[in-house]
Amino acid sequence: FKQKTAYEIGVRLVGSEMCIRDSTYAVEQPEFISQVAKHYGSQAVIASIDVKKSFWRKDDTVRIYAGKKNTHRNPVEWAMELERLGAGEILLTSIDREGTWDGFDLDLVKLVTSRVNIPVIAHGGAGSVEHIGEVGQRQIIISSESNVRDVYNNSVVEHIFPGVVSIW
Repeated sequence: FKQKTAYEIGVRLVGSEMCIRDSTYAVEQPEFISQVAKHYGSQAVIASIDVKKSFWRKDDTVRIYAGKKNTHRNPVEWAMELERLGAGEILLTSIDREGTWDGFDLDLVKLVTSRVNIPVIAHGGAGSVEHIGEVGQRQIIISSESNVRDVYNNSVVEHIFPGVVSIW
């Protein structure tokens, strides 16, 4: 296992978690997921998937390079492949919902969570406690930027969904 710098491989060490936050690296070097999982364990690997929605949903695609390049990969199939490669969690970002505060892409979240057996972190679109509740009821981890954390006090969310929701 040849280790590169965190900058080169798009990996960030967060406590005991190894996070492959750069979806580009995971797509271009998928064997790296297996190498990290073998070295640190699957529980330490969070693989990122950035998804651009299509009109017909069946044509949703995984994007890389900050959403600019279409990989022509189906996000559900890619999530299943990441699980097979050893990812312990998936950070699922809806590019279309990111920054809108209009709610998560629940259809996308449901499609992915119905096909994988690892936790999925819903990301992109949270704008209210109700949005968090819509996803939290499915026992899915929710990711938000720190400004959302400031708006929705963690203690309030944890009170509403004890042991179900984690906000970054």
